[in-house]
Amino acid sequence: MHEDRAIRGEASAPPPRDRGAGRSRHCWEIVRTIPGLQFNCEECYAYFVQQDCWTLWALRRPGFKPCCQKKADCAECVVLAERLRPSEGELIQIESSRPARPAPSSSKRICSYLQLYQSMEEVDDDHRTGAIARALQVRNADLRCRLRGVHLDIGYVNDVCVSRHVDECVFLEEIRPDVHVTSAGALKQTGQSNTKRVLDKGDLKKSETQNGEPATPETPISEQRLR
Repeated sequence: MHEDRAIRGEASAPPPRDRGAGRSRHCWEIVRTIPGLQFNCEECYAYFVQQDCWTLWALRRPGFKPCCQKKADCAECVVLAERLRPSEGELIQIESSRPARPAPSSSKRICSYLQLYQSMEEVDDDHRTGAIARALQVRNADLRCRLRGVHLDIGYVNDVCVSRHVDECVFLEEIRPDVHVTSAGALKQTGQSNTKRVLDKGDLKKSETQNGEPATPETPISEQRLR
């Protein structure tokens, strides 16, 4: 059994780190440091699965985001802005991306999106492979999917996440948000200025439909399946 290192570097999983900070801060940690914000993190699904809210809901339409800040566009959220800290002339951009799917293999391997937690801390170092192997033997471990932010059943982990069939996982079919900071100049040069999700008030007026209501992004595949 080996770790699927072929796509380890392509995984969109490790969240962006604070600029100048030593480690990543999560949304439920940041929101407590900003005066005047209302929050209910202990009751939030993002806190329960230990995934930042924008990694779960950034692509959802306005009104379908169970977020304490009630923002239609996550790029306008002060919590995310504090996390990424864009400089002057930079924009928070949210795009759709699909997880990297590993090539078929005849050998047993560990999915790069599989997470093992011990004492509420993720095991993500040179001991990861051995720690996952031992966890599966005792069948009592906190295993999660980095893509979905869900706790995984040991049976599913054995059948898919740590097997010859990693490339067949259904979670690899879902579109995920890719949240990053981009300079406004770079967007114009690449011709993406019309497709970016960061919209100012002028852009919102231009995007109004004929009935006068603001247009919303296309519903992602994962949301279509839930309805």
